[in-house]
Amino acid sequence: HSMGEVAAAHVAGGLDLGDAARVICRRSRILRRIRGRGGMALVALSIDQATEVIAPHAGQLSVAASNGPRTTVLSGDPAALEQVLDDLRAQDVFCRPVQVDVASHSPQVDALRDELLAELSPVTPRAPILPFFSTVTGHFEAGAVFGADYWVRNLREPVLFSAALEQLMEKDHSLFVEVSAHPILTGPVEEALLESGRPGTAVASLYRDRSDREAMLSALGTLYSAGRDIDWRRLYPSGGRFRRLPSYPWQHRRHWLEGRGTSHTLGLTAGPTGGTPPTAEVGRYGLEWRPRPLDGGPAEPIKGRWLVLGDGDGLGAALAAGLRERGAETAIAVPTE
Repeated sequence: HSMGEVAAAHVAGGLDLGDAARVICRRSRILRRIRGRGGMALVALSIDQATEVIAPHAGQLSVAASNGPRTTVLSGDPAALEQVLDDLRAQDVFCRPVQVDVASHSPQVDALRDELLAELSPVTPRAPILPFFSTVTGHFEAGAVFGADYWVRNLREPVLFSAALEQLMEKDHSLFVEVSAHPILTGPVEEALLESGRPGTAVASLYRDRSDREAMLSALGTLYSAGRDIDWRRLYPSGGRFRRLPSYPWQHRRHWLEGRGTSHTLGLTAGPTGGTPPTAEVGRYGLEWRPRPLDGGPAEPIKGRWLVLGDGDGLGAALAAGLRERGAETAIAVPTE
């Protein structure tokens, strides 16, 4: 997510696209010089606890990122890192290596500082036009701070993601969308929300094992269920009518009945009070399936009072007329805009 901050700076207006690409590509190329010399690991510790754990390995290990109240990433020398992980496993503290061989955000980056500054010197920072919270400095940045030195610090110093979350939540931000190829930080965000006791929603955008469209539509549905306003015309630019659906979970109960030689008629019947008029309040009608044999004979009479849920296009009216011809009393409910 230190690379993600480069993308965020561009979206916020702090870097043009060429400079953002330069930062990512030049840094990645230079980092190859220390490949195979380092490692990183995720530990279920707070940043203070993690700092204490690595204290005996000063100069070899450092805190790479503070992602949540008890989610921290360590970085540095592989042998020292494995020793720390062994100690944590012996204490039943969750930890696991990250599948990388470069120790970003560790003392190993110091050897690259001069080359990084030279390669990134052409970067021209601009003041962001959107509010931007820096995980490098730990506070909001409104000026043109995104020069070469900033992006070297972004690669060398800890990512203060958890601190950013805390300050954003204190400012009543409650919706967090992770824009990434796979959710890495959605869990820590949910952890931070739970720890704070504040209501909020964390949403992932893409998953490596799901289709992009499925994942994005699922995220959109989550945002809608959380009460966010959705511009549906961005999804359906050709237009049409948009209906507001309930935000509670669907029950996934099927009402179709299987059977050969039999059709099934769905009717809404009057409730226990009997003689309920069609204008009765919601709750006076019940759902009932009635099997009817397909024998090809004359139509059977239909008794009782029927409420037809019309579609506004004439089908409901035709159905009601057919029911009346066979002896039923009907009323039509037509949806309105």
